[in-house]
Amino acid sequence: MKIIGLCGGSGSGKGTVCSVFLSHGIPSIDADRVYRELAVPGSDILSDLATEFGSDVLNGDGSLNRAVLSSKAFGAEASPEAKDRLDRITHARILEETERRILALRDSYDFVIFDAPLLFESGFDKRCDIIIAVIANTDIRVKRIMQRDGISKEAAYARISAQMPDDELVKRADHVIVNNGSIAELENAACEVLTKINNK
Repeated sequence: MKIIGLCGGSGSGKGTVCSVFLSHGIPSIDADRVYRELAVPGSDILSDLATEFGSDVLNGDGSLNRAVLSSKAFGAEASPEAKDRLDRITHARILEETERRILALRDSYDFVIFDAPLLFESGFDKRCDIIIAVIANTDIRVKRIMQRDGISKEAAYARISAQMPDDELVKRADHVIVNNGSIAELENAACEVLTKINNK
């Protein structure tokens, strides 16, 4: 089974690309979803986050307060090394669980997508056979993030600025999908890349 690494910043449209590939029989593993499933009350990952960033990153019921953690890791007052501290706590656990899920799919599929905004930062790109980057103009991404997550324009820009620039993703990817238009255009572009992959 070949692993397709799918990268792209927040608001780029990776989820839609995964849906297109799934409609053609290629499942995906979403790094953000793995993180959410691991970060449950009482988990080691939340304990480590509270130790590193302060107990206020947890709600009263022990669940993760994502807004507080995001502010401390990416906000205007975050320390320069805050993001690296967050990545050290989360990446290893996410990748370990991802490997387990890939192993479970290995005998049933020819391809699997690992949808990871931090594909290169985590080092998992080295495990991938094919890498696809989904990119979009920053102003378009900001609008999508604001609408999707209900956050301010400043917070959306801060999130984007903390991620790898699109031009660097393009340099490292085998295929690039530009998502500045409609969903239909994105779906068509994803199908074109899928055809190229299947024909190799």
